Amino acid sequence: MKRWILVIILVLTGAAVSLAQQPYDKNAAVELMRSNKAELAALESAVAAADFDGAAMRLTRMAANISRLPVFAAPKGEKAEWDKRADAFLTAAYSGIAACVNKDMDALKAAVAEVKARRGDCHKNFR
Repeated sequence: MKRWILVIILVLTGAAVSLAQQPYDKNAAVELMRSNKAELAALESAVAAADFDGAAMRLTRMAANISRLPVFAAPKGEKAEWDKRADAFLTAAYSGIAACVNKDMDALKAAVAEVKARRGDCHKNFR
């Protein structure tokens, strides 16, 4: 069952990324980032409590937010770099979701660390 959920998430993310590019909407991007900031705090709490379902839910929400960003033109820098960094974030989030499905705490912690690193990388280059 959980594997089907992961497949559905991947398909929906692919569909969202394939939408036509829109001009950069700072307000929409800020809203997504604020949501991810709250989700990250809740994710860290879920990991600390060994709550794999809660962690998977938070990672899914963060991935959904990030999957909506590439439809916007890059606020600065190259669009290809914008998309590459969004994909790296999504890959880290999906790794975390897979770790939750497998109830692998070490892999989940590594994925969360990677999510945080990708978040920092995006902020450094596009914020």
